[in-house]
Amino acid sequence: MRRKVGSGLFILLILFVFAQFISGCSAQYEVSVEADPQGAGGVTGGGTYEAGESVVVEASPLEGYEFAGWFIEGQKISSEKSYDFIAEEDVALTASFTEEEQLSRSVEFANEQDHGGETLQVVDEEGSIIFEYTFAEFKDWAAENWDDIFEETPAFMDPVYPKDLYPFFLDTATLSPDENKLAFSVHSYFAASYMSFVGVVNLETEEVTLIDEENDGQVDEFLWSPEGTYLAYTLTTAVGEGFYLTVDNAGSMEKEFTLSGGDLSEDPDLSAEDTFPRFRNVDWSESEERLYFTADIHLEGEFDWSIDPQGTDLRKQSDP
Repeated sequence: MRRKVGSGLFILLILFVFAQFISGCSAQYEVSVEADPQGAGGVTGGGTYEAGESVVVEASPLEGYEFAGWFIEGQKISSEKSYDFIAEEDVALTASFTEEEQLSRSVEFANEQDHGGETLQVVDEEGSIIFEYTFAEFKDWAAENWDDIFEETPAFMDPVYPKDLYPFFLDTATLSPDENKLAFSVHSYFAASYMSFVGVVNLETEEVTLIDEENDGQVDEFLWSPEGTYLAYTLTTAVGEGFYLTVDNAGSMEKEFTLSGGDLSEDPDLSAEDTFPRFRNVDWSESEERLYFTADIHLEGEFDWSIDPQGTDLRKQSDP
């Protein structure tokens, strides 16, 4: 009888040790990634992961293709090129790519200047002019509407009016993704300082509107959001290149926010001028939910950031 009890205890001990061993070995899951169609882009992040481990898969479309989303068994799970999740089961992800639509319209400048022209033209594939807008027309329109656009007259030391604008459109003019809107910028110049203004032309109605706030600096380059809701651009001042980053709402024609180096600096005593920021690699997420960019802040280094279109949720990408 004692032998039987002893044998039973021994078996129980073996089972306990085995159970502890099994519980200490976490499950592993396979994550596979592929591109559809093959050759349209690169995909990374596949492999073997421990249960509960964080997984990040990334898609990079090649020239001529756009990223359409991550799919599992035909169901779309993310519109972002970089998709993260927790390993809980074996999963096969497909990065879907589509061929980029070739633009049928383009922007040209007549009477070219060093950085723009006196006449904006939108032309089709055959080079026929679809829309033409001269600076003289804009100046006449601005003279009639200036006081209605701005709650307070734009000013450096003195008020700025249409007569103070340089008589040409900057070469930043660009079409919206659906090619139905044309964004343009003009600027004034006082004592080594710039003040610029952003406008949008609805090519279907030929209605012209200006954003209701001026910019400190000269517009470098526009970047429409994927749906054409927002305009992002950097601004150059006499101090440095890419000194501000701005987002305007192209629907309401209102400024959402402007970022300076002072907004990103960890030193509260530094002014915007002290930080000498350089904004680079500006790019929208596919969903328009965030704007990504790189900022090089004087004496602090270069970091990747993202922000929502309203400017209320600024994140350093290296933060948890």
